[in-house]
Amino acid sequence: EYFSALRSHQLWDLQPVRDLSYFWDLLWEPWLGTRAFMLTNIFILLGILIWIYRILGQVFSRSKGVQWAVVLFAAHPAVVNSVCWIAARKHLLSCFFILAATSTFLDLIERKPRSKAGLFTPVLAYGFSVLSQPITVLWPLWAWVRSRTTVGEARRRATAVVVATGTAGVV
Repeated sequence: EYFSALRSHQLWDLQPVRDLSYFWDLLWEPWLGTRAFMLTNIFILLGILIWIYRILGQVFSRSKGVQWAVVLFAAHPAVVNSVCWIAARKHLLSCFFILAATSTFLDLIERKPRSKAGLFTPVLAYGFSVLSQPITVLWPLWAWVRSRTTVGEARRRATAVVVATGTAGVV
């Protein structure tokens, strides 16, 4: 049904990353013997918490305060509701991927990537975020402001990512 609706342009809410995650849930259903929608949301939340811990550790020193911030984030009612509400999968996925883009972008600014593929990682994560829920389409503006605070080679790398993500957001 989904693919026929997609082909006939009857699908108004095109978010392919979210839709693919639902598809995987349905594939796992016969193997697990039950629906795994909420379990998948819990795993996505765990990934989000790891990214938050990593970003806070990059910005601040890894301390008890960073750990408590992650715990408070996990217990926030908006986060708990997103995990319990299957339709909020798009928000969880978008958050997971935009945090991945942010963390890899900060890595890119702090140290030179080992390969050219390292420049592409924040762009790819940003693209997946927008394809999950387009609310993160303005992330390149933050990345641009952040790139202005760097100098030298790091600034050139950051600017390349900003241009690529800005172009991806428009497309």
